[in-house]
Amino acid sequence: MKLDLEQLQKMIKKDKFIEYMGIEILEIGNEKSKVKLKFGEHLINFFGAGHGGAIYCLADTAFQLACNASPEIELAVALSTNLNYIKKVEEGETLIAEAEVISSTRRTSITDIKIKNENQELVAVFKGLAYLKRKK
Repeated sequence: MKLDLEQLQKMIKKDKFIEYMGIEILEIGNEKSKVKLKFGEHLINFFGAGHGGAIYCLADTAFQLACNASPEIELAVALSTNLNYIKKVEEGETLIAEAEVISSTRRTSITDIKIKNENQELVAVFKGLAYLKRKK
């Protein structure tokens, strides 16, 4: 399966989980992506804060898009991820995750994702290591 940017955008539209979560794709470019999610009451945990799983899902979506959005990559899949929560998310807030591949070798890449609220306050940081299958 060889993906180009146009094919990737078509595949995203078929991703029912992204749709279910309410994640909106803002940008996809060469090894970069930007996605957003509004935290309605369905994404608030029993402590009254944005659910950590929803924040992770937003960051992971940005990760998968960025590391697959390269003309050289046939397929990129996650090997390892790390998410650090920094600030509480309130109901009604919108988070934006911006991802950028910061290092790429023949077989792996590292992607840095910053998750901020609408006030540009850093809410969480995510790093992802991906295995790369390069185009021949």
